[in-house]
Parts: sequence; C-alpha cells; structure tokens
Amino acid sequence: MELQFLGRGGAFFPQEDNTSAFFIEDKKLCLIDCGETVFRKILMTGLLERECIEEVFILLTHTHGDHAGSLGSLVYFCNYGLPGRPAIKVNIIADRRIWLKVLENLDSSLCPFELFKLTDVDGVNGKFKAFSEVRFIRTKHQGDEPAFCIEFETSRGKVFYSGDTRDLAFIGNYVRQDDRIDKMFVEATSLDYPENVHLPLTGLDRVIPKSIRDKVYLMHFNNYECIEMAKALGFQVVECIR
Repeated sequence: MELQFLGRGGAFFPQEDNTSAFFIEDKKLCLIDCGETVFRKILMTGLLERECIEEVFILLTHTHGDHAGSLGSLVYFCNYGLPGRPAIKVNIIADRRIWLKVLENLDSSLCPFELFKLTDVDGVNGKFKAFSEVRFIRTKHQGDEPAFCIEFETSRGKVFYSGDTRDLAFIGNYVRQDDRIDKMFVEATSLDYPENVHLPLTGLDRVIPKSIRDKVYLMHFNNYECIEMAKALGFQVVECIR
C-alpha cells in the first residue's frame, strides 16, 4: 500500500498545504482527510479527471478545519463539477463518535444528504485490494474532542496513520509492541511545551528507536525547520505531489 500526499503542513503552515494522503485503485480514490487546502490541490493537480475517478472514499481522522475544511466543496464538485460525465460517488468514512460533527460540517456547506454517504469502516472494508481491513483508533488531541488514528491491515503488515495526536506514550507503545509494522505516518512539530496538542520531535526522538526510522514517515509539520530537524534525526519525511 503506497500513500501519496497532497500536503504535509499543519494548520499554521499553509505553504506546504494541509496534510492529506491518498491512493488510487481501479478508478477509486481513497483520501485521508480533506482540510481547507485539499480541494484546491485536487483541482490544481487534476487528480479526479486525470485518473478517471468514479468513486471517492474519504477517511476522516477528526473535524478540525485543516482536516475537514473543504469537505463540502469536494462533495459538491464530485456531484456537479464535471459536466458531461457521471457524478462521482462520495463515501465519507468516519468513526460514529464524530458523525454529528461531520454532518454539521456538511450542513454548514448546504450539502444535501443525497450527495454523499456517511458510514463507518464497514463502508470501506472490502472495497480495495490494497488493504484487508481498516480501523479507527481513538487518540488524545485537543481536550476531550474525539480524534482518531487509522490503521490499515495490508499483505506487507500494518500501515499506521496518526492523524493529529498528542499521545506520545501511545506511539511509543505501538512501536514496541507490534512487530508487523510496514510503515508509520506520524505527525510532528518542532514545538515542545506542556500543553502541546501535537507530537514534539524531541519526544519522537525518545520513543522511536533509530533502528526502525527507515519506515517512519513524519508529516503535519509546523515549519521548514521542523522538516530539516526530522531528516537530521534519521526520520523519513513525506513528499507531496506538485
């Protein structure tokens, strides 16, 4: 399972666009998160038209603007933005604990229910050959706001996608307890302070052994210095399509 990235920036680093990953299989697009810059990036790259996409599956980690801010625009475009060709079917995949917030997001964009289907992982499991199963894992991010990591079961092992999290202990335990990791995509920030709602690079350096950093790809950066620091510590850094 090979993920490509539309962006690798955090909420306050729009120069690198909002962090969002995807892969394409049999004219189906599997997209992880749909922040404020994602719809624009999809338009700029011509991704839907170039790949003749017929169905989109959008996996949401949580509903902050830099992860769900252009969801309504993408839903509308898939239904009405490609004259002369059939509408693209849109499936929004989210843990049930954030369904209400997803619906509020779409309601604010005046998106009628008939333009999309909202479902849990049952709506995507079995739809792709790239993975046999996907699951949402509850994590800690900002206060008690529900946020989730995503784990894919693939033929080569587990592919882990952190979304936004502040739970450094969970990342450390995940690395130590699971020997079936194929790749990990983990958020990172150069900032390190007690109330941080993201993962500091200094903390990741402590809990992720150097021996596995060839399979740990960092993302959701807060500035270019953070990217360079990540490379210097031996982590992989996601690259974005242009």
